[in-house]
Amino acid sequence: MIGYFVYMFLNEKEEPLYIGISKNLKTRIEAQHFKSETGNLSQECIAETHSVLYHSAVSIDDMKIKERYLINTLNPKYNDKMNNENKFSFTIDIDWKLYSINTEGLIEIRNLKNQTSGKKITNHIKNIVKLTYSWVPFGFYLEEDKHTYYKILEKEKGDFGEIITKQTLFILVNGEFYISDLENLAHVIGRCREISKMDDLDPKKDIISVISYKEKERCEQEELSGKLEIGLAGNYFIKYETVKKMKLYSPSKIEYFDKKLNKLEQLEII
Repeated sequence: MIGYFVYMFLNEKEEPLYIGISKNLKTRIEAQHFKSETGNLSQECIAETHSVLYHSAVSIDDMKIKERYLINTLNPKYNDKMNNENKFSFTIDIDWKLYSINTEGLIEIRNLKNQTSGKKITNHIKNIVKLTYSWVPFGFYLEEDKHTYYKILEKEKGDFGEIITKQTLFILVNGEFYISDLENLAHVIGRCREISKMDDLDPKKDIISVISYKEKERCEQEELSGKLEIGLAGNYFIKYETVKKMKLYSPSKIEYFDKKLNKLEQLEII
C-alpha cells in the first residue's frame, strides 16, 4: 500500500501502544517492525501488539500533523520520545481502518530467521567460586556484552487473555549451557541446598549465580555506606543437562530449546 499513512498498534485491551507514519504501509509494518530484529520498535512492543489500525492521509504534512496530534492526545506506551504532552486548540477526527495482519505468524517468521542468522554466544571459561552478594552460594563475576546471554522470547496468553512475553535466558560456561527461568525454575533455586542433597547435585556446578562486575560494585558501595539491607545481585542459573535429568520441562519444550541452542555459534573467552 503506497500513500500517506498513519498507523497505530493496539494491545488486547485496545490501548494504544505505538503510532507511526509511512508512505509504504505494508513494508513498514510487516517487514520493518514485525520481521526485523533491528527495527526501531522493541520486541516487547511487538509482542504486546494484538491489532493494527491505519488511516489514509491526503499529503505528507497532513500525515505528520496527525501523527503528532495523536501521539500527544492518546499517549501511546512506546512513543515516549515524541510525546511532549502539548495541548491543541482543535480536534481531528480520524477515520481508522483495520489492517489485516497475522501478528503471531510474522513473529514466528522473525524467530525462525533469528535461529538461522548466525547468532553467537560466548563460552565463558570460569572458575566457580564462593560469592558474597548472592542467594546461590557459588558462581562467578563477569563483564557482560551482547554475546554473554542468549534470550528466547515467547509470546503467550495469560489467564485473562492478556498477551505475556516470557523470557528464558541461557549462558555457556566451560562448554556447558545453563538456563535461567525464574517463572518455572524458581522453586529449584529457592531450595537449592535441599535439592542438591536430595538429587545428588554438585552445588558448585549445577546451580550457580552469574554477577556482573557492575552489580558487584553496586553491592560493595551499599555495604561501605552502611546500608542495613544490601540488594542481592546476579542471575541464577541451573545446568541445562541437570534440568533435563530432573525433567523440569516437557519433552516438547526441551526439543524446542535444543533446536535453538544448536543454531548458536560459540565464541570463547578465557
